[in-house]
Amino acid sequence: MKLFANEEAFQLALKRLNALTPVWDWHPKIFRKVHEDIFGVQIKLREIYFKKQVGPSFHSVKKLSRTSMEKFLYLFVAQIPMVEAIAETLIAGDHQKLREAAMKLDALLGEPEDVIRGEIGLASTFAPPCAPNPFGSSSSYQMQHPQG
Repeated sequence: MKLFANEEAFQLALKRLNALTPVWDWHPKIFRKVHEDIFGVQIKLREIYFKKQVGPSFHSVKKLSRTSMEKFLYLFVAQIPMVEAIAETLIAGDHQKLREAAMKLDALLGEPEDVIRGEIGLASTFAPPCAPNPFGSSSSYQMQHPQG
């Protein structure tokens, strides 16, 4: 049973998944021997599978067969419009929109004063690397609110 209309739709879903997992991407490989993926599906000799490094060691690798990857992408990426929208925003590099959305969510869950400063919660996750904090430095907050 085909879950995606064509290869292009499958590749787009994979690109979106990789946008959500920024450290190590899932990428296709060809097995040189028979293995099982993390769901117990057999990956045959010279069959395409998908591999993701999940840690620094050689053994920190997850493998998914093409069939398992299709099912995972279909359920997690293709069927959830919010996941697609977040991934597309990440792909476009529009971190400001993500920060704004995360701040709204943080305001519901966290301490409003800390969230407004951007010092805690999801909003701080979407700050561009090496960029200055648009809400001021955290050191000024620490000076006003010493921990002791």
